[in-house]
Amino acid sequence: YHGTTHDFKEFKPEIGSKDGFMGASIYLSDNPDDASVNYGAQGEDLKGRIELRAEEINQELDNEVESYAQAYKELMGPAERVIPVNASLQNPIYLSKNPESSKQYIDFNEMFDVEEAPKEEDFEDYNEYETELDEWYMTSNDQMLQEVQDTLRSAFYESDDEANYKYADFNEKVISPLLNEIMDGGGSITPEQIDYIIRNNSSDADHFQAGETIKNFFQKLGYDGIVMDAETYFP
Repeated sequence: YHGTTHDFKEFKPEIGSKDGFMGASIYLSDNPDDASVNYGAQGEDLKGRIELRAEEINQELDNEVESYAQAYKELMGPAERVIPVNASLQNPIYLSKNPESSKQYIDFNEMFDVEEAPKEEDFEDYNEYETELDEWYMTSNDQMLQEVQDTLRSAFYESDDEANYKYADFNEKVISPLLNEIMDGGGSITPEQIDYIIRNNSSDADHFQAGETIKNFFQKLGYDGIVMDAETYFP
Protein backbone atom coordinates (compact mmCIF):
# COMPACT_ATOMS: atom_id res chain seq x y z
CA TYR A 1 0.00 0.00 0.00
CA HIS A 2 1.16 3.53 -0.79
CA GLY A 3 -0.19 6.49 1.16
CA THR A 4 -0.29 9.84 -0.63
CA THR A 5 -2.09 13.17 -0.95
CA HIS A 6 -1.47 13.40 -4.70
CA ASP A 7 -3.31 12.18 -7.77
CA PHE A 8 -1.06 10.36 -10.25
CA LYS A 9 -1.10 7.40 -12.63
CA GLU A 10 2.56 6.37 -12.62
CA PHE A 11 5.23 6.00 -9.95
CA LYS A 12 8.35 8.05 -10.71
CA PRO A 13 10.86 7.50 -7.89
CA GLU A 14 13.38 9.86 -9.50
CA ILE A 15 11.22 12.89 -8.64
CA GLY A 16 11.11 11.96 -4.95
CA SER A 17 13.16 13.58 -2.23
CA LYS A 18 16.72 12.37 -1.75
CA ASP A 19 16.32 13.27 1.92
CA GLY A 20 13.97 10.32 2.45
CA PHE A 21 15.15 7.50 4.72
CA MET A 22 16.10 5.50 1.63
CA GLY A 23 16.42 8.44 -0.73
CA ALA A 24 14.22 9.01 -3.75
CA SER A 25 12.34 5.72 -3.81
CA ILE A 26 8.85 4.24 -3.99
CA TYR A 27 7.77 3.75 -0.36
CA LEU A 28 5.24 1.01 0.37
CA SER A 29 3.77 -0.60 3.46
CA ASP A 30 2.14 -4.00 3.96
CA ASN A 31 -0.34 -2.34 6.32
CA PRO A 32 -3.09 -0.07 4.87
CA ASP A 33 -3.60 1.66 8.22
CA ASP A 34 0.11 2.48 8.40
CA ALA A 35 -0.01 3.86 4.84
CA SER A 36 -3.02 6.01 5.71
CA VAL A 37 -1.99 7.28 9.15
CA ASN A 38 1.71 7.86 8.58
CA TYR A 39 1.73 8.92 4.93
CA GLY A 40 -1.55 10.82 4.61
CA ALA A 41 -2.27 14.52 5.07
CA GLN A 42 -1.72 14.33 8.85
CA GLY A 43 1.17 11.86 8.73
CA GLU A 44 4.59 12.51 10.22
CA ASP A 45 6.27 11.77 6.89
CA LEU A 46 4.55 14.63 5.06
CA LYS A 47 4.86 16.97 8.04
CA GLY A 48 8.59 16.33 8.17
CA ARG A 49 9.04 16.94 4.44
CA ILE A 50 7.07 20.19 4.63
CA GLU A 51 9.13 21.42 7.58
CA LEU A 52 12.40 20.52 5.85
CA ARG A 53 11.31 22.27 2.64
CA ALA A 54 10.18 25.31 4.62
CA GLU A 55 13.64 25.58 6.18
CA GLU A 56 15.20 25.54 2.71
CA ILE A 57 12.85 28.23 1.41
CA ASN A 58 13.34 30.33 4.53
CA GLN A 59 17.05 30.64 3.77
CA GLU A 60 16.02 32.82 0.82
CA LEU A 61 12.83 34.48 2.07
CA ASP A 62 13.75 34.92 5.74
CA ASN A 63 10.06 34.68 6.56
CA GLU A 64 9.03 31.55 8.43
CA VAL A 65 5.28 31.94 7.92
CA GLU A 66 5.53 32.56 4.19
CA SER A 67 8.15 29.81 3.81
CA TYR A 68 5.91 27.24 5.49
CA ALA A 69 2.94 28.30 3.36
CA GLN A 70 4.96 27.90 0.17
CA ALA A 71 6.33 24.50 1.26
CA TYR A 72 2.81 23.37 2.19
CA LYS A 73 1.51 24.40 -1.23
CA GLU A 74 4.36 22.55 -2.98
CA LEU A 75 4.03 19.26 -1.11
CA MET A 76 0.43 18.94 0.06
CA GLY A 77 -1.70 17.42 -2.68
CA PRO A 78 -5.50 17.49 -3.05
CA ALA A 79 -6.25 13.77 -3.07
CA GLU A 80 -5.49 11.93 0.17
CA ARG A 81 -5.72 8.20 -0.51
CA VAL A 82 -4.16 4.76 -0.09
CA ILE A 83 -3.18 2.95 -3.29
CA PRO A 84 -3.02 -0.90 -3.38
CA VAL A 85 0.21 -1.90 -5.16
CA ASN A 86 1.50 -5.23 -6.45
CA ALA A 87 5.26 -4.96 -5.85
CA SER A 88 7.24 -7.65 -7.65
CA LEU A 89 10.67 -7.85 -5.99
CA GLN A 90 12.94 -10.56 -7.36
CA ASN A 91 16.12 -9.87 -5.39
CA PRO A 92 15.48 -7.64 -2.37
CA ILE A 93 17.70 -6.65 0.53
CA TYR A 94 16.27 -7.32 4.01
CA LEU A 95 16.89 -4.92 6.90
CA SER A 96 15.99 -5.44 10.55
CA LYS A 97 17.45 -4.30 13.87
CA ASN A 98 15.75 -7.17 15.69
CA PRO A 99 18.62 -9.31 17.06
CA GLU A 100 16.40 -12.40 16.82
CA SER A 101 15.69 -12.02 13.11
CA SER A 102 17.73 -14.11 10.68
CA LYS A 103 20.44 -12.08 9.00
CA GLN A 104 21.14 -11.82 5.29
CA TYR A 105 24.81 -11.76 4.30
CA ILE A 106 26.30 -10.21 1.19
CA ASP A 107 29.30 -12.28 0.07
CA PHE A 108 31.41 -9.95 -2.04
CA ASN A 109 33.86 -12.68 -2.99
CA GLU A 110 31.01 -14.62 -4.58
CA MET A 111 29.36 -11.50 -5.99
CA PHE A 112 32.51 -10.35 -7.78
CA ASP A 113 33.60 -13.88 -8.71
CA VAL A 114 36.78 -13.85 -6.61
CA GLU A 115 38.57 -17.16 -6.17
CA GLU A 116 38.61 -18.62 -2.67
CA ALA A 117 41.55 -17.99 -0.38
CA PRO A 118 44.07 -20.86 -0.23
CA LYS A 119 43.52 -23.30 2.65
CA GLU A 120 46.32 -24.45 4.90
CA GLU A 121 45.26 -28.10 4.69
CA ASP A 122 45.91 -28.08 0.95
CA PHE A 123 49.65 -27.48 1.48
CA GLU A 124 52.32 -29.76 2.89
CA ASP A 125 54.73 -26.86 3.32
CA TYR A 126 53.48 -24.05 5.61
CA ASN A 127 55.81 -21.50 4.05
CA GLU A 128 54.36 -22.27 0.64
CA TYR A 129 50.86 -21.77 2.07
CA GLU A 130 51.83 -18.38 3.51
CA THR A 131 53.31 -17.32 0.19
CA GLU A 132 50.14 -18.28 -1.67
CA LEU A 133 47.96 -16.58 0.95
CA ASP A 134 49.96 -13.35 0.70
CA GLU A 135 49.62 -13.50 -3.08
CA TRP A 136 45.86 -13.99 -2.75
CA TYR A 137 45.55 -10.94 -0.50
CA MET A 138 47.54 -8.80 -2.94
CA THR A 139 45.56 -9.91 -5.98
CA SER A 140 42.14 -11.52 -5.55
CA ASN A 141 41.23 -9.95 -2.21
CA ASP A 142 42.39 -6.51 -3.30
CA GLN A 143 40.38 -6.95 -6.49
CA MET A 144 37.23 -7.60 -4.45
CA LEU A 145 37.82 -4.60 -2.18
CA GLN A 146 38.45 -2.38 -5.20
CA GLU A 147 35.15 -3.51 -6.74
CA VAL A 148 33.32 -2.59 -3.53
CA GLN A 149 35.08 0.77 -3.35
CA ASP A 150 34.33 1.62 -6.99
CA THR A 151 30.67 0.69 -6.57
CA LEU A 152 30.28 2.77 -3.42
CA ARG A 153 32.11 5.70 -5.01
CA SER A 154 29.66 5.61 -7.91
CA ALA A 155 26.71 5.47 -5.49
CA PHE A 156 28.14 8.45 -3.62
CA TYR A 157 28.53 10.66 -6.67
CA GLU A 158 25.05 9.82 -7.93
CA SER A 159 23.48 10.77 -4.60
CA ASP A 160 25.45 13.98 -4.02
CA ASP A 161 25.29 15.61 -7.45
CA GLU A 162 26.17 19.00 -5.96
CA ALA A 163 29.26 17.60 -4.19
CA ASN A 164 28.30 19.10 -0.83
CA TYR A 165 30.20 16.35 0.97
CA LYS A 166 33.79 15.91 -0.12
CA TYR A 167 34.67 12.47 -1.44
CA ALA A 168 37.92 12.51 0.56
CA ASP A 169 35.87 12.75 3.77
CA PHE A 170 33.47 10.06 2.57
CA ASN A 171 36.40 7.79 1.73
CA GLU A 172 37.96 8.26 5.16
CA LYS A 173 34.83 8.11 7.31
CA VAL A 174 32.70 5.61 5.38
CA ILE A 175 34.55 3.58 2.77
CA SER A 176 37.63 2.70 4.86
CA PRO A 177 35.63 1.45 7.90
CA LEU A 178 33.29 -0.45 5.57
CA LEU A 179 36.16 -2.21 3.81
CA ASN A 180 37.70 -3.08 7.19
CA GLU A 181 34.38 -4.61 8.29
CA ILE A 182 34.22 -6.64 5.08
CA MET A 183 37.80 -7.84 5.64
CA ASP A 184 36.96 -8.85 9.21
CA GLY A 185 34.00 -10.83 7.86
CA GLY A 186 36.10 -12.72 5.34
CA GLY A 187 34.44 -10.88 2.47
CA SER A 188 30.91 -10.96 3.88
CA ILE A 189 28.82 -8.32 5.62
CA THR A 190 25.16 -7.82 6.55
CA PRO A 191 23.00 -5.08 4.98
CA GLU A 192 22.43 -3.75 8.51
CA GLN A 193 26.17 -3.17 8.93
CA ILE A 194 26.35 -1.33 5.61
CA ASP A 195 23.36 0.83 6.52
CA TYR A 196 24.80 1.61 9.96
CA ILE A 197 28.29 2.52 8.75
CA ILE A 198 27.13 4.80 5.92
CA ARG A 199 24.38 6.46 7.97
CA ASN A 200 26.27 6.96 11.24
CA ASN A 201 29.78 7.68 9.97
CA SER A 202 28.45 10.47 7.77
CA SER A 203 25.96 11.87 10.30
CA ASP A 204 27.99 15.08 10.79
CA ALA A 205 28.02 15.90 7.06
CA ASP A 206 25.73 18.75 6.03
CA HIS A 207 23.38 18.15 3.08
CA PHE A 208 24.61 14.57 2.54
CA GLN A 209 21.82 12.15 1.63
CA ALA A 210 22.93 8.94 3.35
CA GLY A 211 19.73 7.09 2.46
CA GLU A 212 20.13 7.92 -1.22
CA THR A 213 23.71 6.59 -1.17
CA ILE A 214 22.63 3.39 0.60
CA LYS A 215 19.82 2.83 -1.90
CA ASN A 216 22.12 3.50 -4.87
CA PHE A 217 24.76 1.14 -3.48
CA PHE A 218 22.32 -1.76 -3.03
CA GLN A 219 20.84 -1.09 -6.46
CA LYS A 220 24.27 -1.15 -8.12
CA LEU A 221 24.98 -4.46 -6.39
CA GLY A 222 21.99 -5.95 -8.22
CA TYR A 223 19.22 -5.69 -5.60
CA ASP A 224 15.83 -4.44 -6.77
CA GLY A 225 14.22 -3.39 -3.49
CA ILE A 226 14.68 -2.93 0.25
CA VAL A 227 12.38 -4.76 2.67
CA MET A 228 12.58 -3.18 6.12
CA ASP A 229 11.26 -4.20 9.50
CA ALA A 230 9.91 -0.71 10.14
CA GLU A 231 9.05 -1.38 13.79
CA THR A 232 12.73 -1.87 14.62
CA TYR A 233 13.90 1.15 12.63
CA PHE A 234 11.09 3.49 13.66
CA PRO A 235 9.93 2.30 17.09
